[in-house]
Amino acid sequence: MSDEPFHSRRGYFSGTIPQGWFSSSDTSVAQSLEVWLLSDDLSAAIIIRELHLDERSRQQVQSEGLEYLAERSKSFFETNSSKIFQQQIEFSIGQMKLYSYEVAVDSLTKRIVVFTNNHHFFECEATPVNKHFDIKQLQKLFSLQQSVLTSLIFRTYLP
Repeated sequence: MSDEPFHSRRGYFSGTIPQGWFSSSDTSVAQSLEVWLLSDDLSAAIIIRELHLDERSRQQVQSEGLEYLAERSKSFFETNSSKIFQQQIEFSIGQMKLYSYEVAVDSLTKRIVVFTNNHHFFECEATPVNKHFDIKQLQKLFSLQQSVLTSLIFRTYLP
């Protein structure tokens, strides 16, 4: 990891940019993203977006837990051009609980991690960009995603 910080667009959290990566602030392409990190060679991206849930879904996440949020997230990838090949896995970073799963979309393997903080729901996606990664490249990308998630520092008060 580098010493260079990134800040989410709405100020919910900050974190550390991986070495050999940069934070894009191009809002014309990615208005809905909280964070858009790109590798220097533009071969991979780590994206964090806020998931906006209706009241019923919020209540279900509160009653059923983060696993429900992972199921909702997965449902957006359940199409003819994608295949979910790793069921969700629960893990923790400090006190924060997260769920991850892997999906292949148009033959590009992505790892999706969902988490929540202060009644806000987030999805972090690590993905190759326009290029197939072999297993070692994917492991490195997913490890960088884990490092980014570990580096997150949340504001204590969120609107």
